[in-house]
Amino acid sequence: MRQLRQMKKVWYFVIMAAVAFILAAVALGCTKDAPKAPTPQNLTLPSNEILQWDEVEGVMEYVVRINEDYYTVTENKLDVFELTDKAGTYVISVAARASGKLQSEWSKEIKTEVPPLTGGIRAAKLMDGSGFVVEGVPEKLSGKVVVPSSVQGLPVVGFTAKGFKDCSKITSIILPDSIKTYGWTVFQGCANLRRIRLSKGAPVLDGLCECESLEMVDIPDEVEEMVNVFYGCYNLKSLRIGSGLKKFLPYGLLKDCTQLNEIIISPDNRTLRIEKNCIIRIIDDCLVLGISDGEIPSSVESIGEYAFADKRITTITIPQTIKKIYLGAFAGNDSLMNVTFEGSMEELPDNIFKECKNLEKIVLPKDLKKIGESAFYECDELREIEIAASVNSIGVAAFGGCNKINIRIDENNEIYSDEGNCIIHKPTLTVTHVNDNSNVPLYVKIIGKMAVSALTVETYTVAEGVEEIGEQAFFRCGNLREVYLPEGLKKIGDLAFRYAGVNLTSLVMPDSVTEVGGGSLWQMTVYTSRKPYVLDQSVEWTKIYAFHLKFSWNPTIWPGSSDYTVYGCDIQHDGVYPYLKSITQVGFELYDNNGESVYGTRIGYVRGVMAVPSRKGYRCIGTSFEENGKVDRGLYYFELLEPVYGYILKKGYSIFDHSASGTNIEEGQTIYMVYENNG
Repeated sequence: MRQLRQMKKVWYFVIMAAVAFILAAVALGCTKDAPKAPTPQNLTLPSNEILQWDEVEGVMEYVVRINEDYYTVTENKLDVFELTDKAGTYVISVAARASGKLQSEWSKEIKTEVPPLTGGIRAAKLMDGSGFVVEGVPEKLSGKVVVPSSVQGLPVVGFTAKGFKDCSKITSIILPDSIKTYGWTVFQGCANLRRIRLSKGAPVLDGLCECESLEMVDIPDEVEEMVNVFYGCYNLKSLRIGSGLKKFLPYGLLKDCTQLNEIIISPDNRTLRIEKNCIIRIIDDCLVLGISDGEIPSSVESIGEYAFADKRITTITIPQTIKKIYLGAFAGNDSLMNVTFEGSMEELPDNIFKECKNLEKIVLPKDLKKIGESAFYECDELREIEIAASVNSIGVAAFGGCNKINIRIDENNEIYSDEGNCIIHKPTLTVTHVNDNSNVPLYVKIIGKMAVSALTVETYTVAEGVEEIGEQAFFRCGNLREVYLPEGLKKIGDLAFRYAGVNLTSLVMPDSVTEVGGGSLWQMTVYTSRKPYVLDQSVEWTKIYAFHLKFSWNPTIWPGSSDYTVYGCDIQHDGVYPYLKSITQVGFELYDNNGESVYGTRIGYVRGVMAVPSRKGYRCIGTSFEENGKVDRGLYYFELLEPVYGYILKKGYSIFDHSASGTNIEEGQTIYMVYENNG
């Protein structure tokens, strides 16, 4: 039986071969006189490694020959990026096939080279011996790089802390599927990297940023999460997302990818979908990421955190289907000029339009109740805002840095008023927003947290009725040089002047101030009529830091709230605003609780850099040893530098040269400020 079955198989193959021979002969007889299809011309292989050639009219398909391998395509191009994945020379040619014609002659050959690594990649064995991590050697790598999947028989599973950072000559790279993790900066600075084949073995994609030439990326189906990717990839044009991606951090994702015009998501992805160039989370119809030409579909119900942040959109229409917008959704869009709300909304979240510097006007949505913190922070060109009676909450620095704005609040609003072009919280008499053109009313008692932030003026006068300056009140007032504090001020909050800028170098402290928050007078000269706490125990803000911590340097340089407090000053007043008239040199010693000297020499009030004091309506031009005398000493320019990195902390003029000889003022000697009217 077994022999019989074998004979049947033999006869079967003989018959089939004969049939095939007859059919081939017939076909040959039909086409032996047929013309050949035209030969493809002008083969090119650009840096994106997509082979292209001139289209041949009437062609059904093309055959691409790469060394000994053949590929059939219907278009006049073929992506050969992953087909040339080993070191060596690749010879490429193309032939055309057309109906009723013989296959064309092979085109003129072109060659492409994948260089050998030759020491361009270093490997380090993991401590547990399970595999290797690799890094590139910038001076030895160029062109296309194929990372090996193993070293010494063990898998390559990741990268060193350096990775391929600053390998600027690499144009493309193929990673093996053995790679399990990436790293935050693994490809940072690969300025000429245009293509990358990602590992299918790494569930989290991170570190692919600042690759300014990167043009297209395919995210494998195996990738489930993206973190810190594509930031600064200015030339990214195409992004294809696989079926496995479930989540990503939108902030910074695709930032500055202004050339991106195509996002494709696998139809097998059950978490995300694409519509109108926006990525939408399927489960709750939340738009989680959009690009510059994206349009918010009416099918979505919410817009996720930082969904359009830094995407350089110019106009945006928010459909009436949108019920909620999350943190920073449109932040950082310098080009945004027009925003339209088609429906009502109760809340604008924190940072929603932060740093949209060219946004000039916006009509807030109907029924709005809450404007979040920094919602319009540093919208430099915002000229007008109308706040309805329904608004009952305006967050900290909601309009900080909007120095051209004209604020109008409905007179029926029970919580806020717009008197003096400010935003004033009526129940607490707190001003919550001040801009360059504001005039704070005299009845205001409190300057709120960050209320005066990001002003561009050089001088600022705190209103006479103010009793408290809030936390970080003068945040990022980079041009500020002088602040006048009124007598009657009682409290200065934490960090009130900490980030006011390098030009604000001194304050004259009213006697009424009894409480000063931590870090509020950082790196500033403070002039006060009070004596150090250790001598009169009047207010705690005059405690000397060195006395309590037993530091061994000049204690007057490190008091509790300032970096240089000048005590015992003769303070006079222009109305309610104090100014420094004179300083008398006084020395004293500090002792600890056991009566032992903490500092071995006598301490003088007058010492080191003493920034020029401010006086409302005047400017200090120097000092004199005589009351109402002429200038004996002029002013001295100084820069206070950060000790490690050397950047400027404070700069301005001092009433003394900070050299030892320049501040040698004798015990009991008085120096007087000489002022000149500003006119």
